[in-house]
Amino acid sequence: QHYMRVYVFESNPRYHRLLAGTAPAVYQIDDRPSGVHYCNHCLDLVTSSTAEPIGKGWITLPVSDDGLARARALLAKHGIEPDTLLVGFHPTFSGSSPTDFRDYGGARHRVWPQESFACLARQLHEKAQAMRLPLRIVIDALPEERSLVEPIVSQSGEIVTLLTEPPDFERYKGVLQCLDVMVTPNTGPMHIAAAVGTRVVALFSGWSIDDCSPFVPAERFRVLRAEDNVDAKRGLAAIPPTKVVEAVFDLLPCAS
Repeated sequence: QHYMRVYVFESNPRYHRLLAGTAPAVYQIDDRPSGVHYCNHCLDLVTSSTAEPIGKGWITLPVSDDGLARARALLAKHGIEPDTLLVGFHPTFSGSSPTDFRDYGGARHRVWPQESFACLARQLHEKAQAMRLPLRIVIDALPEERSLVEPIVSQSGEIVTLLTEPPDFERYKGVLQCLDVMVTPNTGPMHIAAAVGTRVVALFSGWSIDDCSPFVPAERFRVLRAEDNVDAKRGLAAIPPTKVVEAVFDLLPCAS
């Protein structure tokens, strides 16, 4: 109650009907032209309601000094030094379950197979060793996700370090900021990692890159699409680890 303006950043007409009349001015998003990022479309909606243009910028998210300190302490606990090249994997998504990892039919656009992550870890490790680079790979997962990510650790030959601390968002952001590169499907943590300044290799299937890729400068991320590979109907499983290795090393500092 008592809002002067309401902005509806949801294209589903149901929300438009639900919020109609809740404020003297209700601004709602509509179908956007192709090639326009969702963030820009939302900002354009706000701009249309203001007398003066608003400045646009890339997405950013601060990390507290305390959160960063806790993240560094956690990494040090696992023997990861500050000068280590650090690659993070995010293999889960909100609401994922063991069923999603066994059956890619329903979640094929959101889940990259565990064996693909494990293969990626081995290939990254082998290439880093050949180049004499101090590279470590980590997965920062919630305790309840442990059973979903432990197969990746075991299949990789234990070269992936698993972090499963109690939920702590500031510490989690700190770990993401400590990463040199994050490998993840199109998830919320993809956007969080990009927002704290971490370079991202994003795996896409069934989603428009123009619509929801990381909203940061293009040089800070690489997108690999299932649709650009053979048998794209398999979803993310169609993306081979070798291509992800190339993208990771393309973004890693001091790796070229």
